[in-house]
Amino acid sequence: MRESVKDPILELVRKCPILSDKNFQERYPGILNVSVFIDESAKTYEQIGKDYTFFNRLGVSEILGYLNLMRKGDIGAVRSYKSVRDTFGFS
Repeated sequence: MRESVKDPILELVRKCPILSDKNFQERYPGILNVSVFIDESAKTYEQIGKDYTFFNRLGVSEILGYLNLMRKGDIGAVRSYKSVRDTFGFS
């Protein structure tokens, strides 16, 4: 039996409906890719039993909390988004 290929963006949009909001996407270009990167990084840290300091610094424990901070325009969350976006060229 073939294993189905998972689309990380589609999975994350299902988990975090704010990512399907066109206004949110326009306000934060590349947010889909940034969010997938952050979420997958968090999963990796969880698998090896380590805390994900990216979330810890912002006082959240998962991607939904992070995106809620983004929606509210939290300075720390926005700065971290810009840093990941610019570092990895997500746009």
